[in-house]
Amino acid sequence: MNDNLQQESVYPPDFIRPQTVEDMGNHIAKLTFPDGFSCYAQSQDEAEWIYNEIMAKQEYFQKGLSVEEARCVIDIGANVGIFTMAVKLKAPEATVHAFEPIPETFHVLEQNVHLLGCPDVHLYNVAVGNQDQIEQTFTFYVNMPGNSTSMPALKEEQRPTLEQIFGKEALDFASQSETRTVQVRTLSSIIREQGISSVDFLKIDVEGSEISVLDGIIEMHWPIFKKIVVETHSAKLQEQVCEILTRHSFEVYTDPGLSSPFGDSLVYGKRLQSN
Repeated sequence: MNDNLQQESVYPPDFIRPQTVEDMGNHIAKLTFPDGFSCYAQSQDEAEWIYNEIMAKQEYFQKGLSVEEARCVIDIGANVGIFTMAVKLKAPEATVHAFEPIPETFHVLEQNVHLLGCPDVHLYNVAVGNQDQIEQTFTFYVNMPGNSTSMPALKEEQRPTLEQIFGKEALDFASQSETRTVQVRTLSSIIREQGISSVDFLKIDVEGSEISVLDGIIEMHWPIFKKIVVETHSAKLQEQVCEILTRHSFEVYTDPGLSSPFGDSLVYGKRLQSN
């Protein structure tokens, strides 16, 4: 693991570091945090940040959005699975459908689901978008795999801001990339295949492809979603996501979140009760 991106000024005073870090070989480490939560990760820096967002700050579970008593949860952009693991800790009976397109990251996701001993977790090594059964090229950031994206131009737009925070050398390290060709499915096609009739919680974190994911939901499926949280990666994307959710009868809230210095924000949607 590396500390190339660690800038203490970026980290809040209450930022939680792992208690132990065990090198598992093959560029994988096992992190164990003070509360006993453990996970495998490709990037220690990245996993620490995600742990603090999801487990410590509970960022996805704000604005009255909870997964307690949830029966079906969908995790799009699962990365190494920390959100999926959080869901299973909060709602052990829930069925989770988790999607991660990058093969190397998907392998770590599988390891983490096995580590927690999660039943009823269905894993999909595909991207989710607005076209079904096509192939798409992703930029895979070897040293920061959670930033991997089908929209690398957005990352380039954010680079000047990130260089100010982390410095050019660190950003050059984080930006080392390769390409991966992945299969794309629409969310509606998965819903049909799996016979899903109700989704208590939909989480989307797809590094700039938020609109593509939402556009892959056909109109007849929108009413089955009760709660939605989307991490948006620009002000324009936040505005577009809010408009889409409002149009589909969700009460919408926004929050900057821990990653706001990098241009990210969270959009929460709770379905309005019909009269």
